[in-house]
Amino acid sequence: MLTKQKLNRIGEWIKKNGRSLEIARYNYHFENGSREDVLKCLSEYQNDDGGFAHGLEADNWSPYSTPLTSSVALKILYETGFHNNNAIIDKCMGYLANNHFDKKTGTWATILPSNNSFPHAPWWTWQEGGRNTWDFNPSVEIAGLMLYYSSADSVVNNIASHCFKKAEQYLFSENQIADHFHEVYCYLHGILLAKQVGGNVGADIESMEEKIVTYIESTICREPEKWLISYVAQPIDFMNQINTDDLQILNIYRNEMIKNAQQLIEKLPVDGVWEVTWNWGGNYPEMFHKSCLIWQAVFAIERLLKFRRLGLIE
Repeated sequence: MLTKQKLNRIGEWIKKNGRSLEIARYNYHFENGSREDVLKCLSEYQNDDGGFAHGLEADNWSPYSTPLTSSVALKILYETGFHNNNAIIDKCMGYLANNHFDKKTGTWATILPSNNSFPHAPWWTWQEGGRNTWDFNPSVEIAGLMLYYSSADSVVNNIASHCFKKAEQYLFSENQIADHFHEVYCYLHGILLAKQVGGNVGADIESMEEKIVTYIESTICREPEKWLISYVAQPIDFMNQINTDDLQILNIYRNEMIKNAQQLIEKLPVDGVWEVTWNWGGNYPEMFHKSCLIWQAVFAIERLLKFRRLGLIE
């Protein structure tokens, strides 16, 4: 159980080390802060084209919009209770509908050439002929958000439905999903949002939900000794990050998630929050340090939300 004292200590760390955005998110969820403060902070990362950039996704510091960074913004908006469209969301929908979408594959480009001119993690490096689109990470998640924030038969809705059809085909074909647990998370989030929308979303959502469980079994790490020191898919990671009702996944893995959460609570540093478990291979050391602090604050908030949903906060 996370005590009130430990919760306050995490909050103090975030307020000392986090960005204004993470401070506003923490205040909203745990100190009765205003969601409008979150919206204001988030708007600072939005470009004129409607997409998001500027290190909102802290492993990529390009000032140019990317689809993945835009999906991060939309998830934060949803998490913060913005379940109806507003100007920021509408602009982002326009960006996603008009940029970097490949109709043939049903996916958005993930890595853009402009990334290479700015500090970034190695996996954000664009390469000629390289794996610059990570299959349906984050495309199926983007599609779920677009379905949620669009009206039936709109251009945005039609693009999202097309993506879901392609994502379903990929899910049931020979693929590489078992090698990329982030793609599993994206399917979970996309399916969750599509189920809330209901109606025709271009795919059999129930079958997709059942199928994705098999990929969780392929990617979940059940070795507690690795949870705090290795970059692995922990059980709690499969609880969604958008702060709403889960799929059947929560019931299937609830006991494992609780065990995972209890270990995280037990190992919470006395004067800080959990460390990140990856590095940039020595590239951009000053920006990597800055990135680590951001990720620590982000993960702390996400884990606190999950602890609360599991009934593990005093």
